[in-house]
Amino acid sequence: MRFGVIAFVTAVMLGVFAVGPAFATGYQGDVDYWTKFEVTINNNQVTAFGGTSGGVPCGDGTQIDPVAFQLAAPVPVTNGKFQAAGTSKDDYNDTVQWSLSASVSVTRTISGTVTVSGPEPATHAKTCSRTFHVEAIIPPRNLVPKLTTNFVDATPPTANPVAPNVHFDYRHGVITHLSANAGTECDQSEFPATLYTTAYRLDPVQVNGGRFKVVADVLDDYSVVTHVIVAGRIKGDVARGTISSSRYWDVNGTIRHCTRHLNWVAHGANTSGSAGGAFYDVAPYRYGKPGAWHYYFAVKPYNCVNQVTAVRFTVGGRSRIVACNSTRKVGPLKPMHSYSISALAIRIRHGKAIGKRHLGSSFLYLPGEDAAWTPVGYIP
Repeated sequence: MRFGVIAFVTAVMLGVFAVGPAFATGYQGDVDYWTKFEVTINNNQVTAFGGTSGGVPCGDGTQIDPVAFQLAAPVPVTNGKFQAAGTSKDDYNDTVQWSLSASVSVTRTISGTVTVSGPEPATHAKTCSRTFHVEAIIPPRNLVPKLTTNFVDATPPTANPVAPNVHFDYRHGVITHLSANAGTECDQSEFPATLYTTAYRLDPVQVNGGRFKVVADVLDDYSVVTHVIVAGRIKGDVARGTISSSRYWDVNGTIRHCTRHLNWVAHGANTSGSAGGAFYDVAPYRYGKPGAWHYYFAVKPYNCVNQVTAVRFTVGGRSRIVACNSTRKVGPLKPMHSYSISALAIRIRHGKAIGKRHLGSSFLYLPGEDAAWTPVGYIP
């Protein structure tokens, strides 16, 4: 029996997870929200990773202090998952075992656990063990947020405890160069972070009927993965919206959920934006059976406005017109490559495409066996 698999990106922007070429991709993140975790994947192999655990309590007031772990030899990524194990030394020079199990989603986020176990310090009376969460994303490019944009933050100082610092360019129905304060806080502790859509390869962001939303993961100043949602509405030369950020924090073995919610206002000038023509989702998709998969992008236009009835998608030299609120595939395409995706809003009248409006161009990675896939039905 043949079946398809897909993982949709739930977001309202173009090229939500645009990435670099398929070879030697580096990831950065954290081990239980306090130390760095780094991974390198080369095609279907994890060629390097390393991090440091937290303390491993032994239940009697003693603990194994944080232990460094790293990959000794490459391991394969099979159906989007990989595993590795090894040994390290603690502060008493005792041997500590570790094992790591993780998955790579089609959106190229690594998530999993590492378990560390070893003898109780000094007495060796028992074995102590603890499991830590690990997470990593493709880090941003080393770009400084644009200093001059046509929408600048104008949030009153009394609106929030901290400034949202929202700035962006809005032209031709899309947003680029959006930067915002994505930091979080727990009690009196601050965890600064910045979302810059250009650095995280999120440009351009779709704007439809004046509304937009950016859903993304960023690295804060401590290299901890922070989840961010920036939502807004543009009306003339005024934009308003919210920023919601969240991450976790290990406080003496207790995991705290740290959040921040900000309201923002930005004023614009000399904009040439339009209401846009449609939002759309683009997601990697494969169909067939093991050993004979065919790879595509699944596309779905929705929330079409201003008489737009369809969107023409062009990927890797292949084009397809997709009616609003329907899902179709574009391809077949070669997996484990990044593709340029162009979207053109159109109106079909008497069988002809008229009223074309460019929605934007971006890049998206099409994984192969290097990612985990979720089974779904056939997409025509």
